[in-house]
Amino acid sequence: MRRIAIAFVALLAAAGWLPTASAEPQAIHRIRWFFSDAAAGRAAPGSGIPFTLPMHWTSGAQSGLRAVSMQGGFILTQVPTGTWAVLISGSSEGGTVFVNGHFVGAVPAETAMRHVAWHRPWLFAVAPSDLIAGDNQLQIRTRYGPGAHALAGITVGPLDPLWDRYTRAEFFATTWNWIGAATALFAAVVAFTIWTQRRDKVSPLLALASGFWLVHAAARVIEVMPASAQAAAEAAYAGGYAGFVAVAAIALLRWRHPVPRRIEWELAAAIAAGTGLLWFENLLDFPSIGDAALVNLAAPIALGAWAAVAIRSFVQSAHDAESAKEDLENRVREREQLLKRNYERLRESERLQAQSHERQRIMQDMHDGLGSQLMSSLMLVERGGVSPEQFAQILRESIDDMRLAIDALAAEDVDMAAALGNLRFRMEPRFRAAGVALSWDARTLPAEIPLHPDMVLPLLRIVQEALTNALKHSHARAVRVTLAATPGEKPDTGWLDIRVTDNGQGIAPDRNAGRGLLNMRNRAQKIGAQLRIDTEPGRGTTIALRMRFEKDATAGLRMRTTAPLNTQAIIEQVRRANPPTGSGAS
Repeated sequence: MRRIAIAFVALLAAAGWLPTASAEPQAIHRIRWFFSDAAAGRAAPGSGIPFTLPMHWTSGAQSGLRAVSMQGGFILTQVPTGTWAVLISGSSEGGTVFVNGHFVGAVPAETAMRHVAWHRPWLFAVAPSDLIAGDNQLQIRTRYGPGAHALAGITVGPLDPLWDRYTRAEFFATTWNWIGAATALFAAVVAFTIWTQRRDKVSPLLALASGFWLVHAAARVIEVMPASAQAAAEAAYAGGYAGFVAVAAIALLRWRHPVPRRIEWELAAAIAAGTGLLWFENLLDFPSIGDAALVNLAAPIALGAWAAVAIRSFVQSAHDAESAKEDLENRVREREQLLKRNYERLRESERLQAQSHERQRIMQDMHDGLGSQLMSSLMLVERGGVSPEQFAQILRESIDDMRLAIDALAAEDVDMAAALGNLRFRMEPRFRAAGVALSWDARTLPAEIPLHPDMVLPLLRIVQEALTNALKHSHARAVRVTLAATPGEKPDTGWLDIRVTDNGQGIAPDRNAGRGLLNMRNRAQKIGAQLRIDTEPGRGTTIALRMRFEKDATAGLRMRTTAPLNTQAIIEQVRRANPPTGSGAS
């Protein structure tokens, strides 16, 4: 009867009604489960327990190490001429594979000292000599310990098509896991880098989710380990997945419906705990592609997309910041141009003011000096009785005052020491002609004295007046001028001391308020200087001038501007100062 059935099947195959040995691969959907002797590897008596693939089962901790034999069958109409293969996918256990009692391959299985948790597919080549026409038996002998276990599917068929399936399943089960780990590491680095730059609320979640998935992927990579590490590996495997789900839930919650931070973490803890428990109990059954759970495929894609969005947001923020910076720089540049124009206008205004002040100063000098001298001379000439010698003296004094004004006007280019030197050069011939020794001591005077031009002319006039009085009225045989500069109370200040000392007869008490002395006091007061006159009848006179200066050349006292030259006022002043008769020290 059996021979008749085989002949009938062969006839149908020849007619094209049944697939031949070169047909498409065959999937084994039903297997029988036999408990075996773990030591001998023999199946226990009985008909076995039928199961439908894919299958998942859980073994309690008290069950210990169990040995099983899983058996399934497939039918061949004839013995193939080419090499066939057996593809086992989604099997967490190893084991030894037999076809019709012939050994075709083995994968390390669980032992008392070793724990295995395979995630990759297995492909075993089957020689044609191991196959028979009709019913063929496939047997998998394996062992398993406590924990969750799975067997997704068994396929037999020609080697070439099964090899394509194997490479695809190997990619999703192993290579894709490495890609996911690399993606998670990249996303974590990106998130941490972004967070260090702008401290946002989403980047830490991306880094945390990437870290959890990296732990999960690392646990998938370690497939063979000591039995003592099983609990830690399973905790890392399930904990990494649960943490990833919880953090992703928080991120979605923040994006869609912001809630208080406490509620976020309470919800995350509940999600993580629930997911971990379901995973440990093997109650999560995800759809799959090529025997790889979709969650393992989708998570790296989600992390990569999340990182891409974060990078895009960061780049956009950087671009916006750069645009804002450029806009700010343009505004600053415009402000700088405006300030520059305002500064130029201010400089021009200051220049015009300086010119106006200089004109006022020149006019003031002419008013107080040469103008007054000429008006006085005019009054004396109009009164008559001026000898040629007196008239020459008047002209000489006018010329001296003009030269003094010229020296003062040039003080911005020539320092104070040079102006005093010019005064000495003009006065020495007169002292020599009068037989009076004139000496100068300027050993402690610096090369440059930073005095404001407004101070130079009054200072020179005070010194000139002191020398003129000593020459005309003191009857001295020697006059000594001492110039010195001493530091001030502050580092940028100093004191200029000028002393004119003669060994003459001194100033009589009734002459102490003469016009010359009064002019010196007024000029000293006008420039803020201290003037002291020490005289002793028969022993001489000392005129001491002390003036404070600043090292900033622009510092100094601005003299008051005056009205245009008032000729009538000068005439009246000269009339009061020069009565028709009498003379004396001035």
